Amino acid sequence: MALTTAARVRQRLAIADDSTGVDITASEIDSLIAEMESYTARFCGIAQWESAAYDENHSGTGDRELFLKVPYMTSVSSVTIYSGSDTQTISSDAYRLDQDSACLIMTGGWGDWYGAYGVWPEGWRNIRVQGTGGLESVPADLTHALTEIVVTALLDRHTALSTASSAQDGVQRQIKSPADLVQSYAHLLAPYRRTYA
Repeated sequence: MALTTAARVRQRLAIADDSTGVDITASEIDSLIAEMESYTARFCGIAQWESAAYDENHSGTGDRELFLKVPYMTSVSSVTIYSGSDTQTISSDAYRLDQDSACLIMTGGWGDWYGAYGVWPEGWRNIRVQGTGGLESVPADLTHALTEIVVTALLDRHTALSTASSAQDGVQRQIKSPADLVQSYAHLLAPYRRTYA
């Protein structure tokens, strides 16, 4: 799933195609899109943007909320709790998925032969969640953010190259690293950034 396209980047730069004489090629744009999508996913704290099946292990904290690592979780197929050598699959009636916060909220409770519980049990990687999550389609504001990041990267690199070739004072313009460039657009990526995992 591409968050933006070369056509959008060209439109933003007012470049019709490779024949315009501008030293920005289609392959360079495509390469930068792939690179910036990877850095953007890393910055936002997710493995990938596409909808896919996920299998995660979590550490229970003794709270009613269990924050998932996958944003935009669309369904949960199975939740298993490990307690020592005991394994128990929890009924879907015991929790609900809050898609906005990517959180499983204990609504009922569950029990084992030790007793009944209304929270996710404390432990180290003791809860396994399986389900489906990711984006079915790309929101317009995310496309806009990535388009701006790619455009800035292109302009940054080409300005740096032209400055380096014509600099007479020996000062060359520094190119931002992909991580720094994505960080500079944190305000546009804020709705998609995971602050917990």
